[in-house]
Amino acid sequence: MQFALAVGATVMATTSTETKAERQLPWRSLSHKLSRRPKGLTLASQVSISWWNVGAASTQSYSLRAIRTGRLVAFAGILDKSRDASLPSVVHCTVRACTARGLLLKTLYRVQEKNQFIEEKEVQPIVGDRVFEFAGMKMAYERLEQQRHFAKVCIRLQWIAGAFGVP
Repeated sequence: MQFALAVGATVMATTSTETKAERQLPWRSLSHKLSRRPKGLTLASQVSISWWNVGAASTQSYSLRAIRTGRLVAFAGILDKSRDASLPSVVHCTVRACTARGLLLKTLYRVQEKNQFIEEKEVQPIVGDRVFEFAGMKMAYERLEQQRHFAKVCIRLQWIAGAFGVP
């Protein structure tokens, strides 16, 4: 989302709760906030030329309903191990007459390109409302898995001089 905003794209954020919606609108000048309820997705489908899904597996079907007929929806990773058996299929793309594309984000070239973009555009990560200490790593992962987080889940690491043979 931050990358799209950095290049001047109009960004709509969908969310499942009003609490998240209230926190998203001022978030880096979002253009629109929409509920995943049918009325919000109807509006999105009228204006969305392309749709990028970076979220939980359970949000993929929302993306396919939100895209304008005949356009592109890109799935950039899945952030959870979904227990939802109703993941979208090729049939969903056929019904929407859209193109679905999966994106590989972790090649060395892409990471280098991303890092250069971050530096040039001065993109800053948005940290969640809680930063975990190293001892609380298990709680951090549980929070991530249960989708109770907002923005980045961060774990504070204290550097110990001499660790791993590095001064």
